[in-house]
Amino acid sequence: MKNKTKFQILFSIMVIIVLVYSWDINGIIRDINYNNKQIKMQNYKLSQGNLIRGEIENFQHLFMKKKKKIVSHGITGSELADEVKFLKNQANLSGVIINNIDVHSLDTFPFYNDSATISIIPLERHIISVEAKGDFLKIGALLEEIHKNSENLEIGECLFSLDDDDPKGIIASLKYYTYSENHQ
Repeated sequence: MKNKTKFQILFSIMVIIVLVYSWDINGIIRDINYNNKQIKMQNYKLSQGNLIRGEIENFQHLFMKKKKKIVSHGITGSELADEVKFLKNQANLSGVIINNIDVHSLDTFPFYNDSATISIIPLERHIISVEAKGDFLKIGALLEEIHKNSENLEIGECLFSLDDDDPKGIIASLKYYTYSENHQ
């Protein structure tokens, strides 16, 4: 009976040990599965971060490309005068009456240029304000012609109002922007 009792005790201990190991292995497998899910989630977040970094680099590249284009397409004072003449000629060809042409310059980036941590952006914006009177379709044709034939002028504002003197006419208040390199 001694052997039988020893055998039963050893068998019971062995069953308990197998159950404890099974339970422990099951917990380890759950931890491994949880950690694998966490790793997959972190890898996904990292891949999204790489995409965002790539987008930021693309935007920086696009910004530098556009900045170089603006600086390289900047106009001088004589070219600005030629653009004003071009506007007048196009208006005459389109049958549109130009009443006022006003040219003035602005410090394009005053906030950034006053900051000590950012280097000065060497651009100055010139605004050509035009008041055009005429038929709506003629003014539209004028806008298209200027857009098509001028590399330096970009329309910034266009406001239409009815002409009190001409019941079929309109008045277009136009602002064209162009840039030149600012040498300070």
